[in-house]
Amino acid sequence: MSITSSVDGVGLGLRFAFLDEVIEAIDAGERLPGVAFFEVSPENHMRRGGHVPAVVERIAEHYRFLTHGLTLSVGGLDPFD
Repeated sequence: MSITSSVDGVGLGLRFAFLDEVIEAIDAGERLPGVAFFEVSPENHMRRGGHVPAVVERIAEHYRFLTHGLTLSVGGLDPFD
C-alpha cells in the first residue's frame, strides 16, 4: 500500500500558546491568514489531559497536519532505542 500526498503553501508549528486563537478562527468560520497546514510534534501532545486533545482533534478537522517526531532516535549512529 502506498500513500502519496503533497502539501502546498506555508505551514506553522502548532504551539500551545495559540491553540485557542486557532479554535476561535475555526468557530468564526475563518482560517488563519497564510497558514495552509500545521506541523505537529506528536510527542508534545501525547498523554495530555484536559482540553488539549480535543482542541488538537478539532484543528485537525480543518487543517492538514504534518508530523515531525522528536524522540524516535532513528537519525543517529547509535542503535535504535
